[in-house]
Amino acid sequence: MTDLVLAKLLPHANTGPNRARGAWIHVAPTITKDIRSWFENAGWKVPSEWPGVAALVLEFVERTSEGPHRLEEACSRFDASPYSKGLQSAFMSPILNALRPGDYRVVNYTVQRTLRGLGAETTRARVRYYPQSNALVVALHDDVMAAWPAPPVDGLEPGDLADCFAWWFVALRTSRRSRRE
Repeated sequence: MTDLVLAKLLPHANTGPNRARGAWIHVAPTITKDIRSWFENAGWKVPSEWPGVAALVLEFVERTSEGPHRLEEACSRFDASPYSKGLQSAFMSPILNALRPGDYRVVNYTVQRTLRGLGAETTRARVRYYPQSNALVVALHDDVMAAWPAPPVDGLEPGDLADCFAWWFVALRTSRRSRRE
């Protein structure tokens, strides 16, 4: 179960080794190589902890998939566990968005930079703060969609649109900054 949870519920980069082992490839990946060696080399995990990590991830996904009414509790429980070290919103929010795109958005560094750039309150990376960050991204999406007379792309999920906007916004700000320098 441990290998299955780590490979299928966490967002991996589209690399040969990740594809070969059947990992879940996501457009907003946080895992570029083997998560076990990465976290163990960083000192965040020891080999005996991985079954606990997998159980925590699975419990989190199960609780949050019941609906937003479980989000606050699930995030608090997740964050309180010693197994959560190193696993932040960028790791956990893609699976939430995949399972309930109408309720949950991807919250990663790019999305957080976009929120700050638009003057929104500062968000934090820890899963404990995901409910607040998610609410900000949902509100941003609602504001953007209200300004458009029709959906920009038929069939595009709200979370995907918010993520695309964040990548565009950060790229635009970065290119403007580099031109000024």
